[in-house]
Amino acid sequence: MSTIELTLKGKDYKRWGLIASSMLTPFLHAAKNKYTRSYNIDADDIRILLAPCLVAKALEKVEEYADKENLDCFGLDMFVSRTFSIIWSFGMVYVRTPNKCIEVLKRNENWKENKDLITKYKTDYVLDERIIDNIDLVFTFLRDTEQLNIGTFYIDNSRVIHMPDLLLQYWWAFMLHWKNNRVSVPLLPKFYNEELWADMPIADGVVKIDLGVNDEDFWNHMNVTQSLWLEMARKFWRIFLKYAEGQGKIDKITYDKYAASKEIGT
Repeated sequence: MSTIELTLKGKDYKRWGLIASSMLTPFLHAAKNKYTRSYNIDADDIRILLAPCLVAKALEKVEEYADKENLDCFGLDMFVSRTFSIIWSFGMVYVRTPNKCIEVLKRNENWKENKDLITKYKTDYVLDERIIDNIDLVFTFLRDTEQLNIGTFYIDNSRVIHMPDLLLQYWWAFMLHWKNNRVSVPLLPKFYNEELWADMPIADGVVKIDLGVNDEDFWNHMNVTQSLWLEMARKFWRIFLKYAEGQGKIDKITYDKYAASKEIGT
């Protein structure tokens, strides 16, 4: 059996085992090719809503801090603050010691049966059946039992969107905003009239990466990117506008109205 199969024995292994494989692939690739540094970014469903040049500057600061503090992994604050410092998770992670992480993981295939460590470090959460038994939980355990030096960061006054296809799932972290030492989920009050859990203090020990980002940086980025997507959509709509006219499904006034919509930059 593989380390993942031995490590994740929960009832949801079929799903979370595959996710663990994808999360651990960058570690294995880096170790195999003798890379001492790597990134582990869940790029298909996480996006920091800032211009790429600002994200790059932030990650430079992330690397500097992690190197100075000898962190094994340094991850974006996706769940740490929202779970009162408990759950560390993958998402956007700077990895300094991929080979060490793999070796430590292999030594912890029976992590949920290690009563000595669970008792010593008060990690009873690993036995709670209400908590998903996934690779994030394993690394949380490795952090709390001091087997890996794992940290968390946030980019001050930045926003990140996570799995926007789950927008209507009540508790999902579909958008986070870090500002004034707090992390907010701005759509919870708008959609669900939820104020209490929509605004929480950033957890102790979470490192602030400060670029002097302001709201204008956010809106500038959104305006640029959304303008590009809007123009792609307009070109798509115009295809059907032409066919609708040819089939007589719309009158000339309707055709002229939508055909006259300007392309971006004109």
